[in-house]
Amino acid sequence: MAMHNTQDIAKVKDVDPELAAQAKNWMEQIVGEQYSDFFEEIRDGVELCKLLNKIQPGLIAEKKFKPSKVVFVARANIQLFIEGCKKLGIPETDCIETRDLFDKQNLSAVITNIEAVSKIAKKTGFGGPFMNQKTYSDKNKREFSAATLAKGKSAVPMMAKGGIAHANKGMDGYGIVKTDKSMQNPSQVQSVWAQGAKKVDNKGMDGYGIVKTDKDQQHP
Repeated sequence: MAMHNTQDIAKVKDVDPELAAQAKNWMEQIVGEQYSDFFEEIRDGVELCKLLNKIQPGLIAEKKFKPSKVVFVARANIQLFIEGCKKLGIPETDCIETRDLFDKQNLSAVITNIEAVSKIAKKTGFGGPFMNQKTYSDKNKREFSAATLAKGKSAVPMMAKGGIAHANKGMDGYGIVKTDKSMQNPSQVQSVWAQGAKKVDNKGMDGYGIVKTDKDQQHP
């Protein structure tokens, strides 16, 4: 039976080499460093924090992050990067989790997050360069006049308008089509259930319907 470690299981998809190269080249331009082993050299989160500070100076206090191979320090650096991304306005869905980078469980997500930094940078006034031409689209916020809003409040929903009237020609009272004209009007004769119970002679019974042979007991 084949054995798999947790890192193999967690990998969502393979890294796109073209996007990875774009991310590496872009970070080298912005941060001013050269990366011979890209994912290993950004693994402790320091270079990513530097990237955000290039996009928006002072976004992350430099004293808060430092190069380290100690697990909890590196993870703290990555978490600072994630929080910085959210401050810039990057959607949480485009942000990595610490294990994606430090444990290399989802390096494709790391590339997506770096690309998201480039996309949001175009909206913050950063002068470039950028990773590629992709950008976050502006929200399509619509404005309505007071008259339009008032009209919308008074509109009757379709569900409240009721059904559409249909001609019931050839149907009986239950909506069943009858080809025999004599059957198109339901009978007015009461059903047995509608007639109720038949009158029963309670002679010889007391008020509870129990037959009493002694006449003195027939009327409680």
